[in-house]
Amino acid sequence: MRASVLVALCLSAMCGIPVHAAQSQGKPTEITIQTPPDWVAQKSPSGLDQYIPLESAKQGRPGNVNCTTLAVDDPETRLLQQEAIDHGVEYSASRFLQGLGGNVNGNSATISVDQETTMNVSGRKAVLAIARVTAVAGGVTVIAHEAIVFLGAPGWEYVVTCSAGGLTQKDADSAWEAWRPTLLEIVQSFRVLN
Repeated sequence: MRASVLVALCLSAMCGIPVHAAQSQGKPTEITIQTPPDWVAQKSPSGLDQYIPLESAKQGRPGNVNCTTLAVDDPETRLLQQEAIDHGVEYSASRFLQGLGGNVNGNSATISVDQETTMNVSGRKAVLAIARVTAVAGGVTVIAHEAIVFLGAPGWEYVVTCSAGGLTQKDADSAWEAWRPTLLEIVQSFRVLN
């Protein structure tokens, strides 16, 4: 399932604002990210909440750019306290990122993590990873650089991803260099409201 999510993230145009994630133990959890005012929210073909820059936001910058927010049910952590989840967040993030690669329904994705660091999201420990992704779907290869924030909570994994990419490594590198400051600002704005 996670490989198909990553392929959808790489092949759809995405970027984020408030999202009602899922429910954990009957309580709704709202997560938000802040995008520049010239970005718009929409649903991806796979049903994910996504946000993309308007043409006016691009200002001549290259590449396909997107961000998304995602909540993944994690029954293994449903009975854990937040402190225990925070203590193991690096392991959980690595496990999640490793699970993104692979083949699903003829689509494939590979991910290599260039950098990982911890950060604070609403008083909870999270992991920020900078990664390179290659996804193939329907015979089309997309290469992207991504900033990914992973946060664990009882019963849930929350992921915010901002990507810049293209159809060649050169295009992906150019897009990442042009968009990196904006995309890092967006993922670092991630907040949990309840």
